[in-house]
Amino acid sequence: MIYRIKNRLPCCGNLTLGSFLNIGILSRVFYGGFVEEIIFRWGIMSLILWLLQLILGQLNIISVIIAIGISSLLFALAHLPSIKVVSEESKTSMYVYTIFWNVWVGIFTGWAFFEAGIFPQLLYICYFTYYGIQFRKCVLTNNTAGTKILTRVGCA
Repeated sequence: MIYRIKNRLPCCGNLTLGSFLNIGILSRVFYGGFVEEIIFRWGIMSLILWLLQLILGQLNIISVIIAIGISSLLFALAHLPSIKVVSEESKTSMYVYTIFWNVWVGIFTGWAFFEAGIFPQLLYICYFTYYGIQFRKCVLTNNTAGTKILTRVGCA
């Protein structure tokens, strides 16, 4: 069930706050692909690596793994408020799903950032964000088993 906001904004006439939640695919891909990755990889992960280098005196693979792990966990925790947008009643399975998969995305993109830098990693995340959105649309419009799964966990 999609979270709907029924109250109108006082200063915008017929424009509802719910219409702000219906953002286009380009803004979703751009935000997920650029803004989040710059914040969590270029910002938080780089800061943690820098602090570990100051503390340990050198940069080694252990400090890279620690930085990727911490930034991935923070990345996953930052996505928890989106559960309230998707569903009015939160289920434990939704929290576990969100944390688990966002930690894995954070680990993968953190390693991609460490190995290749920010720009190849940004292209990767934009592509897979777009692919994920299109896949969900395909599953929901074709009435497949995926539709039943998404409905059961409250994401359809």
